[in-house]
Amino acid sequence: MSLIEIAIWSACLGVYFSYTLLSIYFAAVYRRPQVLIIAVFIGVSFVAIFLASGLGEMVWPGIAPDTYKRAVLLVLGLNASLSAYGLRSFLRAAYRDRWINWGMSAAAGAAALTILGALWPKPLAALELQALVIIAVAVFSASMSLRAWLSGDSYALPMLMACIALVFAVSGLYATALAVPLMTAGMQALTAFLCAAYVVISFLVLRRRHGMKVAMRRRLERSNDKDLLTQTWAGTALIRKIDEAIVRAKRQKKEIIVLGIDFSNAMVAKQVHGAQGLDEVTYTMAMRINHLCGNDLVGRYGNHGFVVVLESVRNRRMLRSLGLRMALNLRRPYLIDSEGKDDLFNAEMGIGIARLSSKWSDHGAHHASETQLGEYDTISAAQDVLHEAFELAITARQFRSRTAVLDGASRKAVALESMSLR
Repeated sequence: MSLIEIAIWSACLGVYFSYTLLSIYFAAVYRRPQVLIIAVFIGVSFVAIFLASGLGEMVWPGIAPDTYKRAVLLVLGLNASLSAYGLRSFLRAAYRDRWINWGMSAAAGAAALTILGALWPKPLAALELQALVIIAVAVFSASMSLRAWLSGDSYALPMLMACIALVFAVSGLYATALAVPLMTAGMQALTAFLCAAYVVISFLVLRRRHGMKVAMRRRLERSNDKDLLTQTWAGTALIRKIDEAIVRAKRQKKEIIVLGIDFSNAMVAKQVHGAQGLDEVTYTMAMRINHLCGNDLVGRYGNHGFVVVLESVRNRRMLRSLGLRMALNLRRPYLIDSEGKDDLFNAEMGIGIARLSSKWSDHGAHHASETQLGEYDTISAAQDVLHEAFELAITARQFRSRTAVLDGASRKAVALESMSLR
């Protein structure tokens, strides 16, 4: 090999080595072990190009020609088989089209069978036969990518371009391995460029499709985090947000206050005005809560309850003022469009106010607290404080203001307006 040829193939191998490292990096960063499969494929392609280009013979000059040809047969066959199988997975052949599924499976199998050529008594003849099979597999892969693109897969078009580059790259690699006189330095440079283009396009398309899956998964997670009607936090996301707020309050040595709002006659609204009427009341209630609380955390708890986490209340006077204003606002009549006419609905509710002091201590992984009903113990501090808030909300129905808070001295529920301001 001349110095120019060595430089050409070394540059090509440098591209493959770089993308192997990138695949390993993405697998580690995103904690996706399946990305390592891409690293394995690019690594095998690296070895295949290293041997087919003749660089291997320079590194091991004493190796027997037949042994070297068998190694080339083995690695090129394995690389082609992995390439066809990977394209089948990329095109989602098992779910998209049975012809693509069966065709790419057959192509991967045919490429794998050419590995047996390494056992043939005449490895040079086996290499020539393998070249025909692998080129046919590359052409077939391009046609299947075209079929997938025509069926609506936009990502199949750049993969089609990669497969077309692969057809000429494979032809040039086998011509180089077979020492065809046509393979001058210029032709080898073109082959190396096409090999590099194939791996770059394939990697970028795989990266783009993986990014699309991640973005879709995140959108689904975000949509599950929010209540569809009120767009407030709900479910496990609400519990997580409250736990995070509790951790912040403990770190800053502040008190955190959780309001449990129990919409007690929600079923009456549904019976009288139907499900749409109940939705109108619930939506308006959420808007009123958001308006009163500003940037504080608001969530929907169960079918007929809301949660407000207050991290900005500085003293008890402010808490009493906010709680009483909220109870008054939420009990104002709600306008419902019922069967073409406007009706007013009076919501009944109880608001329980649970306070979590920074002086509370953790017991291992658990958090213990106490309500007027007795002591309980759960994994999450958020669940503890929510339980207390809604127990207080039930008790609050008997008070004139419909608000209740736990008295620190007597450990009994008292009306918010009766709370000591000291």
